[in-house]
Amino acid sequence: ADVALLNAGAMHADQVMPAETPITRRSLVQWLPFETRVLLLRVSGEQIKIALENGVSQFDEYTGRFPVVSGLEADFDPSLPVDHRVSGITIAGKPLRLDHNYLMAVNDFVAVGGDGYDVLDKAHRIVDLRTADLLVQHLTDYLANAGTMEAAGAPRLRLESPASTP
Repeated sequence: ADVALLNAGAMHADQVMPAETPITRRSLVQWLPFETRVLLLRVSGEQIKIALENGVSQFDEYTGRFPVVSGLEADFDPSLPVDHRVSGITIAGKPLRLDHNYLMAVNDFVAVGGDGYDVLDKAHRIVDLRTADLLVQHLTDYLANAGTMEAAGAPRLRLESPASTP
């Protein structure tokens, strides 16, 4: 996939892991308690932008729709009107092209329009619910192959405050 998006409500963990803490399958199941499956969608850049706008639309309300992303970076300003908060979207370091197609991995809840992600319900499914694997299994396999991991330093969604906007 070019990008991945989960709704924050899919995760139930609020902890900082000390360095060299082993992450077990049990840990993953505790943090991801739902039997969430990962679908692969073909989406346009415009659909990605709409999905991100939806994800930050209720930022001040601390809802589960906030997007947890990988493979992209963007800025958002919660002081702007809904549907106009996200800017500067890049995928693999290149500006998002609204008319370009991308592969997006999402959890099944988001894929069917949960948490207001209706735009993804219309997306073409490359891996659908019938053939999708559990998110916990994807993460278990990834961690087993990755060995030691380090936390990424920079946020993928950068909060812009009105004071920082020129």
